Amino acid sequence: MKKTFTLIFALFLAITLSAQDTKGYFQFADKDGNIIADGTTIVRNVPETDDFGEVLIHSGLFIKNVAAPNGTPVWLVTDITRIDNGTLQVCFPQNCISYSRVGSNKSAASTIASGEQADIQSEWLPSAYGECFVTYTAKPLEKFGKTYTENEGPSVTVHYIMQDPALISQTATSKAVPTATYDTQGRPTSTDSHGMRIIRMSDGTVRKVIR
Repeated sequence: MKKTFTLIFALFLAITLSAQDTKGYFQFADKDGNIIADGTTIVRNVPETDDFGEVLIHSGLFIKNVAAPNGTPVWLVTDITRIDNGTLQVCFPQNCISYSRVGSNKSAASTIASGEQADIQSEWLPSAYGECFVTYTAKPLEKFGKTYTENEGPSVTVHYIMQDPALISQTATSKAVPTATYDTQGRPTSTDSHGMRIIRMSDGTVRKVIR
């Protein structure tokens, strides 16, 4: 009985120490690689306009591999605690998903090479004045046999603020719309066709879109 208890305790201790070690595998960072401390809240209130005329506010967050062995998977947990309007878009690791409600969401697992960082490509697309609170958590996965165990990881909260709703209304009234779509051979095609498409907009600009 004593031997069994000792083995169970040793296993529990090993799992606990392993979870503590893996928490430092990944950290959040800015575009320049500067680490953002676990538990930090940052404010993002500078709106931008993308190539499609959408107003958005970037999180500016990257996940950096600071200590994880190459091949260690990590997934991003996105907890939205407040979103007054619009949608939150997350493109990690590749597929882009939009959320418009409070809730917790989890991305697919991804690997980041040692010393490298990956853009979580997350931004709030407001449709009016308001705020959005999102906590991002990077959770490393550790393999035990044929299964993976989710370990604790760092979290950063982003407080998005849209202060100038006039920018949204101005962009909406001036937003260009597609007038014609062509394939790479210059032949007319539908806007929902797959592959590379060349779209001519109402303001005279031309865009290349891959679907």
